[in-house]
Amino acid sequence: MNKVIRNFSVVLAAVMILSGCSPTDNPALSTYQEITKNLLGGQPLSWEKHVETAEETGLRIDLAFSTSGGGNMQSSCFFAPDNANDEDALGDVGYDSAPGRIVLNGRQVDQRSLTQATLRATSKAITETAQHTVQESQKNLEAASAKAKKVAHDASEKARVMAGQAKESARQVTLDAAKKVQSTLEK
Repeated sequence: MNKVIRNFSVVLAAVMILSGCSPTDNPALSTYQEITKNLLGGQPLSWEKHVETAEETGLRIDLAFSTSGGGNMQSSCFFAPDNANDEDALGDVGYDSAPGRIVLNGRQVDQRSLTQATLRATSKAITETAQHTVQESQKNLEAASAKAKKVAHDASEKARVMAGQAKESARQVTLDAAKKVQSTLEK
């Protein structure tokens, strides 16, 4: 498999998983759908059906979908077994996160087109994740700022109350001392 495709698809799958932007719970399917969309020029697609089949040669995902123009299409995507991780902790066999090949309406997609579609999918996922991160950071910053203002206001109010109490205590001590001095002088 083309190493460029694999590297970018690994990034794409990781970004989609981490950002929660995956339209499905299956990273391979999400990656495949985005790459398929890019192969067809980015037009809106309506996913109708998908079938996953574990084969000796890897994972095969067959998609049935329609284009924005109303045309029905089908494609198959093939993910090789992940040799670096033969079995995960649950005993499930892992697969490469990048498709080794895609067959679109009975025609195999050439490596150059597959690489370009994968790069666009990866770029989009990274951009969306960065935008989502900025938005979430802004929300967190606004919440932290509001909390800091409240803490500062509460501290200021408490300091004002304590200053008033200290002033009253000092006044009372001064009055008591003055009464003792007056009492002593009157004797």
